[in-house]
Amino acid sequence: MHNLSRATGLALARLVIGSNNDTSGGSDDLDELADQIAEFAEEARLCLKLDGAVMCNAVMFTQPLIDLFSNHWRFALVVGVCLSAKYSLEGFFIGDIIEHWTDEFPLNSLITAERLAFRRYLETMDNMELRQRTFRNALLSVVIEEPVPGAEIEEPATVPGESIRPPNVLIVDDSGRARELHRALVLAACPGATVLAASTIQEAISQWNMTDHNHMQIDLVLLDYNMTSDPDPADEVTGFDVAKAIFESRAPGSAPRPTFTYLPLVVMVTAHAERAISVEPVDATGIFGGCSALVAKPLNTTMVRALIEASVI
Repeated sequence: MHNLSRATGLALARLVIGSNNDTSGGSDDLDELADQIAEFAEEARLCLKLDGAVMCNAVMFTQPLIDLFSNHWRFALVVGVCLSAKYSLEGFFIGDIIEHWTDEFPLNSLITAERLAFRRYLETMDNMELRQRTFRNALLSVVIEEPVPGAEIEEPATVPGESIRPPNVLIVDDSGRARELHRALVLAACPGATVLAASTIQEAISQWNMTDHNHMQIDLVLLDYNMTSDPDPADEVTGFDVAKAIFESRAPGSAPRPTFTYLPLVVMVTAHAERAISVEPVDATGIFGGCSALVAKPLNTTMVRALIEASVI
């Protein structure tokens, strides 16, 4: 089963259980529901030959529909996949879902639900950032925290030979050796990646503003926990300071940042995990100190590939 399908199951299962205010069930209930949703999503991916972008967008469309359709997650997911496929692909129709994936819902019901769903989607556009983070964190949980032997990591797309979009990566670490190692791992995982590097918080801000001014989207930021500061290298700052600083800074004349398209995946890479977690509280979306995930050193190519996969959804 593809990791995107497993992440879809986990993200939507959390929403279903949360919307039901069900606090009696434990992790077993969540796991069982996540497995059911993941299997249904995997059927859609394979039967309709959908690539990773369509499947990720399907989750964005489906999330606000969990409540709208009385927590009937199968119906919500079918409508979400339909909207995503129509949004992304030419010549896709509801009939394709009925013919190739599932015929359990009548055509007229899907047509009516599609209209209601699109209206709900427009009404909840301001929650897009939260939806993206919810799914991204679920994907990270799948590929990093809960790896399954044999789960697909290398190629999120379903079309033979198709690969992920080459990401733009910013590496911030005051160790030259660490920067070069992480650069090599990024390029080994995705040779087409553009890699920028900074050794101080000031250089990181400069790089961020440069990309912002040139309308270049940074997809992934790899941060060290302990950093130095210019002009006084004796001053110690943290990766959290870097994460906050680059988001708060904007270069003169740079374009406004749409919240959905300019949210890179910020990952702290550190051997001081417990200390880092104790410094910053975790919010409801799993973000702490501007970081989406904390990964223990040393990185490897598989881990970096998983981070890249999550960063370009």
